[in-house]
Amino acid sequence: MIAAQASEAQATEPPADRFWPAATRTTVALAVAAGAARSAGGSGDSRARIVQLCAELSALAGDADGALVGAIAESLGSFVGSATLDEPALEVIAGHLEALRAVVRHSIAGDGGPVGRAIMAGLNASVARHGADA
Repeated sequence: MIAAQASEAQATEPPADRFWPAATRTTVALAVAAGAARSAGGSGDSRARIVQLCAELSALAGDADGALVGAIAESLGSFVGSATLDEPALEVIAGHLEALRAVVRHSIAGDGGPVGRAIMAGLNASVARHGADA
């Protein structure tokens, strides 16, 4: 009974009201998966888990006003899906996670305006530098 009421209440909440708690949980799961990737030397399981979580977060962001969260998740998922997970790559991943934590912590909606563009420019530069180093 209580579960049904909670489910019903959740269904009536606007997507943004459900988005931020879900984004927080997924960001924490991404940090755990990244830690596992670091410990396991970038194993396929760790890589697959990060890519999966990024896809989930991107989908969540599309249902709410989370364009910046979605863009960061897409960038991270794309990077992890194609990079050799060496130490410099793990630093790129850490930068993405730091950006996600900040955006989620402050509930930065939409594309984040000038701050969002600066965050994405920094992440894109980090990914490009890693590509040049590889």
